[in-house]
Amino acid sequence: MDIDRKRWVSLAANSVGTLVEWFDFMVFAYLTPVLAPLFFPSHDKLASLLATYGLFWLGFAIRPLGGACIGCIGDLFGRRWTLLGSVILMSLPMLATAFLPTYAQIGFWAPALLAVTRLAMGFSVGGEFSGTVVALFETAAKGKSALAVNLANVSSCLGALLAAAAVTGLSAVLGAEKMAAGGWRIPYLLGALLALGAILLRFFLHETPQYEETRKKGMVAKTPLRDVWRADKMAMAACAIGCGFYGHTYYLLGTYLPNRMETDLHLPGAVIFLAAVVANTSLALFPQLFAPWVDRVRWRPFLWGTGILTMLAVWPALEMVEKGGAVWVVAGLLLFAVPQTAFTSAVLPAASALFPTPRRFTGMSVAYNIGMLAFAGPVPGVAAWLHAKYGTYGPAGMVVGMGLLTLFFLGKYPDTEEGFFPA
Repeated sequence: MDIDRKRWVSLAANSVGTLVEWFDFMVFAYLTPVLAPLFFPSHDKLASLLATYGLFWLGFAIRPLGGACIGCIGDLFGRRWTLLGSVILMSLPMLATAFLPTYAQIGFWAPALLAVTRLAMGFSVGGEFSGTVVALFETAAKGKSALAVNLANVSSCLGALLAAAAVTGLSAVLGAEKMAAGGWRIPYLLGALLALGAILLRFFLHETPQYEETRKKGMVAKTPLRDVWRADKMAMAACAIGCGFYGHTYYLLGTYLPNRMETDLHLPGAVIFLAAVVANTSLALFPQLFAPWVDRVRWRPFLWGTGILTMLAVWPALEMVEKGGAVWVVAGLLLFAVPQTAFTSAVLPAASALFPTPRRFTGMSVAYNIGMLAFAGPVPGVAAWLHAKYGTYGPAGMVVGMGLLTLFFLGKYPDTEEGFFPA
C-alpha cells in the first residue's frame, strides 16, 4: 500500500470512533427531556431536568481518569491498539443503556444504574476524542495538520447529527407517549450497531509515523503520566483551557440551544430539527473550511482573533434564537458558529503541538478531559440556570468569562506545527 493511501486509511479509521462517542453523548443530551421524568420523577420540572443534566456532567467527571489510563496505554504501547480497545469499551455501556429499567419499575436503582452506564461510558471515551486528535496530528502530511486533525470534528459532528436525526425522527414518528414508553431505547441500539462498525474499521488502523519513529529511536516513555506532570504543567493548563473553551461553546451551540428551543420556547419540531442540522453541520464542515487557512498562518494570532469574535457574537446570537422563527434561529446559530468553528479549527492541532510525541497521548488526554469536565460538561445545566435568572445575559456572560480566561492562556500555544517542543 502506498504512503498516501495508507495515510488516508489511517485517517478514516482514526476518525470513526469519535462518531460513536458523540452519537452517544448527544443522544443522551437530546433525550434529556424524555429521560428526566422516567429516571428522576419530580413535581419540579426544572429540578428533574437539572438532575438529568447532572448525569450528563457525571460522564465528564470520570473522563480525566479514563484519559489518564488510556493515554498512558497509548504512549506505552502505541496508538493503534489503544484506539481499537477504546471503541470496544464504548460499545458496552451504550448497549446496556438500551435495556435499563425505569424508576417506575425498580425505583432508586434506575437512576443509580443510569449513573453507572454514564460513568462507564465516560471512562471509555476518556482517551477517544483526544487520542483520535493525537493520532490524526501524528499521521498528517507536513503542513496539513489542521486539515487532518479537524477530521475528528467532522466525525464527531456527524455523530451528533445522526443523534439529532435519530431522536427527532423517532419523536416525530412515535410521538411523546411512545417515546417515553420505550422509544428512547432505540437510539442506543442504533449506537451499538455504529460501535460494531467502528470496531471493524479500527482493525485496519495503522500505527502513526511519529510514534513509530519514537519507538525506533528507543524513546518510548516508561512513565508517561509522571513525565507529563513533571515537564508539561503549563502545556497541560493551556491545553485544558483552550480545549475547554472549544467544548464550552460547542455544548452551548449543539446541546443547550436545541434543548431550550424544545423545553422553554416550545418551537415546532421542524424548527428544532432544522436548528440541530444547522448547528451540527456548521460544527462539522466549517472547521474543515478554515483548516487550509490555519495551516498557512500563525496559530496564536488566529486563535486570539477568533476567540474575541466568538465572545462578541454570543449575545446577539442568543437574542436571535429567542425570537423563535426559523429564519431568526438559523441566523443566530450561524452568527455564533462561524467564529466558534474558526477557533476550533486551530485550537485542536495547536493543543496537540504542545506535547512531545513520547507523552503526547497522555498529556492531551488528561488535559483535554479536565477542560471538558470543568468547562464543557456543566454548560447545558449552568446555562439553563443562568438564563432562568438573568435572561440571555446569563449564558452570554458565561461564555465571555470563559473566553477572557482562554485569551490569557493562548499565549502559551505554538505558532505552527513546527513549534512543538523537541521529543
